[in-house]
Amino acid sequence: MREGSLRNHVIATAQKLFYKEGVRAVTMDKVAQSLRMSKRTLYELFTDKEDLLVACVAASHKDFKDKMREASKPEDTVIDIILRTFSYRLKWAKNISPRFFSETNNYPKVVALFESHREDMRADFCEFYHRGVQEGLFIDRLNPQLLYLAFITMMPAVRAYSTKDPLQPFDFFLNTYFVHVRGFATEKGRQLLDEFVVNYRREHHL
Repeated sequence: MREGSLRNHVIATAQKLFYKEGVRAVTMDKVAQSLRMSKRTLYELFTDKEDLLVACVAASHKDFKDKMREASKPEDTVIDIILRTFSYRLKWAKNISPRFFSETNNYPKVVALFESHREDMRADFCEFYHRGVQEGLFIDRLNPQLLYLAFITMMPAVRAYSTKDPLQPFDFFLNTYFVHVRGFATEKGRQLLDEFVVNYRREHHL
């Protein structure tokens, strides 16, 4: 197996372990054992656990953006994109332990990477908001920078709460992402969002 393919295989395996067990419980020994690989080979690819964790987070972020790009259609409205993102994240979150997010805070390079992702998303969100206003789906004359800041400020507290009292993915998204977006949506936008919730609950028997 070529080094690039081997590296990707290691990342995919480590992601599953980190997501299922949290970060603290997953050692480099455990990753190597899961791969039936020597620790020496693993350390030739990744200098330490934090290096591997950074690679896993980066790969997950890229995979998300690639999937959203592939699924996009010219006729999409911002609500279409939001609902597609909700659906993807709900499916993704079902396989992730709440401990994963809280325990990544112990790794400065991972924290820095998350911050970099948030900065990238800030610009995307501002553009997204203005597009939603033009489409008649978001309320005009709000400050998208503050809307985004309010959202990212809320998330650490919600994740900390979820670690102590685990929330089902749908409840988590409904009470965070969904409520926040609904707050600056127009009546037309709220109707589309509410229809999604009704349909999702019916399809998943919630």
